[in-house]
Amino acid sequence: MTNLWEKESKNVDAHFIDLFADIRNSKSIDEWNRQLQSSWKHRFVLAVFDAVKNNDTANFFRNEGNLYFKQKSWIEAMELYSKSLSFAEPGTVNRSFSYASRASCFFQMKNYDKCLIDIELAVQSNYPEQMMPVLMKRKEDCVRLMKQHTADTPFDPKLSFIASEKFPCMADAIEIQQNKEFGRHIVARCDIDVGQTILVEENFVSTFSSFDRINCYECMQTMKNFLPCNTCVDVMFCSVECEQRSVIHQKCCETNFNRMPLNVQYIGKSILIALCAFNGAKELMDFTENVLSKRTTRLPEAANDAKSKYAFFLSLQSAAKETLDIVTVYKVFTAILDIPFVKGEFHTEERRRFLMHLIGEHFLIISNNSYGGSLSSASTVGTTALVMSFFNHACAPNVFNSSAFNKEICITMRPIKKGEQLFVKYLCGERTTRERQAILLTQWGFLCKCDKCIPKCSQADRMKMKADPNFKQLYPAFSINLQHANYTVLASKCVQFLRTYGHLPWSEEMDVALKTYTKCLLEPFPFS
Repeated sequence: MTNLWEKESKNVDAHFIDLFADIRNSKSIDEWNRQLQSSWKHRFVLAVFDAVKNNDTANFFRNEGNLYFKQKSWIEAMELYSKSLSFAEPGTVNRSFSYASRASCFFQMKNYDKCLIDIELAVQSNYPEQMMPVLMKRKEDCVRLMKQHTADTPFDPKLSFIASEKFPCMADAIEIQQNKEFGRHIVARCDIDVGQTILVEENFVSTFSSFDRINCYECMQTMKNFLPCNTCVDVMFCSVECEQRSVIHQKCCETNFNRMPLNVQYIGKSILIALCAFNGAKELMDFTENVLSKRTTRLPEAANDAKSKYAFFLSLQSAAKETLDIVTVYKVFTAILDIPFVKGEFHTEERRRFLMHLIGEHFLIISNNSYGGSLSSASTVGTTALVMSFFNHACAPNVFNSSAFNKEICITMRPIKKGEQLFVKYLCGERTTRERQAILLTQWGFLCKCDKCIPKCSQADRMKMKADPNFKQLYPAFSINLQHANYTVLASKCVQFLRTYGHLPWSEEMDVALKTYTKCLLEPFPFS
């Protein structure tokens, strides 16, 4: 598909071409069109339910949770109790039962603070008076045990430097640059030590599978005191604040959107984010056409409000137009027009033609900048960040990166001098040099020339590293299961070693230190 953003003629008032002209009568979209006319079911694991508040469905999930609770599978039981809560009819006692049951899971997991919150929510939801003594006894036990138990520290990474004024998610110790050799990339503005957090970025758009794990719809946190939407059964929130912030859900609540295939939600959500940043479709159209006309000649100016973030998103490098999957674009187009808010904004043929092309543009941008699978796959989940997309790859990077809920975090792993480029690793797992080169060339279109692909470390430097006292402690830790290791002490040894030798080219000894330090950095991450 090479005619993206082409118009029907050269007339000033010409519409963009109809991208779907060749598939409107195709069998490839017949089943989709039929599905759009029906009510999409709510899926959870292997079960399918009508997407309406229903106490019988709520009781089903609570009973399933009870079975897991008896098996001491606390997390699975908790997930089912939360799902029961999402189906419980507002104002009925079923909600209180779900809160009380979930409180029992938190109690068993020694999350006493969360247990107390759910107990209070059960009371507020009119928990039966005759059952209250048992609930109050659990509350007393929580208060008593909290005094004896050290609560887990919430995972809340912070930048190690003052935040950039124009790009608040990144430290002012780094900046975005552009040149012919590396394109847009990240460079150090000053010397940066090992172990410094230089990026904590909320993803521009992300989606997740809610079929077997519940996340906050807004911030994607897990294992929280989830609150149900009072209207639909599709989403839950970790707090009232997240529910109030979720403009996207306010626009698509009570629609089929959050029950559609995940790839459709992923791309569709990016369109909803864009539309909500502006005062209507016309302003979005004017803004988009202006940004796209300049994106190859300038760097993003900022990412500190909704409009500047969208301009940044549009400036990201797109995949080749030939990779555009027009059937997926059609599915997203028809899916979001099923939302009354969107249908009202794109009510003319001119605007709908623009929307077709905008979805195509989003498809290509997300395809090239997403951490996830193919956008043509219905089960694809993923995230697309902004500044994170400008980090180039090295097989032996100087920056560690990982995701936590709806955020991307970057921490330096090697000492970085002022003016040096910062690199992350695009590939997971162990591969040979030939395998890495082939994947990078196929998926990202470049031949990696990092110091791991072309080793340059001298034998003398390798001998120094092997003789270092810190290395002698790192090597055994690298070779064994780190489950019972003292991560704080081990991380300190890694930092000392990498401060001394991290400037050297990659070697097997450096690899040991980098991989051990990566394990240490991952330890506090949720579900690491």
